[in-house]
Amino acid sequence: MIICRDERDALVREFDNKCSGDLDIGIVTDHMMLAAREKGIGSVMVGLFDPRIIRKEFNLPDYIQPTAILILGYPKKEFADADRHLTQRKLMSETVMMEKYTE
Repeated sequence: MIICRDERDALVREFDNKCSGDLDIGIVTDHMMLAAREKGIGSVMVGLFDPRIIRKEFNLPDYIQPTAILILGYPKKEFADADRHLTQRKLMSETVMMEKYTE
């Protein structure tokens, strides 16, 4: 599934011209992934692709930006155990900074 945004109706912040489209696409795609999983369908979001190829192969106009690809399918085996995160997850102190950035 190709997830696209229409640049003709972009929401852009005035102070830095940042378009919220990529963030919005991420949120929408994440919700589709959650809905798919609820129905037993696996998914993966791909963001590293050449949009020019997608635009050409699917005859998309210039103002339609392919932003993500969502691959859907049924798993060959069962889904991975959700409890794996209890032992494989990084400590919060390794990924979250409080009040200031530190390395």
